[in-house]
Parts: sequence; C-alpha cells; structure tokens
Amino acid sequence: MLTIRDHILQGNYPTDDRGRSLVPTRGGMTVKVVSAHGPEPHPVIGFFLRPDGRHFAVSSWTAEGHNSANNVPSTMDLLPPPPLVAQASQPALRGAA
Repeated sequence: MLTIRDHILQGNYPTDDRGRSLVPTRGGMTVKVVSAHGPEPHPVIGFFLRPDGRHFAVSSWTAEGHNSANNVPSTMDLLPPPPLVAQASQPALRGAA
C-alpha cells in the first residue's frame, strides 16, 4: 500500500504551475507540498493555502500523512488521491452501441 509520501513522489496529485503537489486535508483545506524528502519522522513539508491561494502556515507530515502538530487523527491530516477512473476511448464507445 502506498503512503501519502509515495503518492506525492509518484505524481498522483494535481499540481500548481511549478509542479508542486496540491494535497487535500481531512478538514477540506489544501496543502502545497514543497518537499517530500524532509528528515524523518516528518518528511512531507508544505504550506496550507488560503482560499485565495496565498500561503498562511507551514507544517510537516509523516509519510502516512499525519500532521506533526498532532499524534491523533486530525483535520490537518493529508488525504490520499482519489482513485483513478478509466476512461473509454471514442472507438470503444462507438463499438458498444
């Protein structure tokens, strides 16, 4: 099973214009990840984003996505990316009729 850090390193999240992963939190916020190579035990480092896209706080997370400020599940924990949905190509759709 992949960790949140693995998903970040594999590019499984949307990115900003500089290629930095934009990861949702359990509480509905977005984190712009600036590094997934930080020191253990909190290798993921990023900024919480305001709704207008500006940074407002820096924090770090474990590889599993738990926020460094808490030792229990919290609204600041990172969520895994949504599952990929296979899309049928146009020829496959025409042949299904």
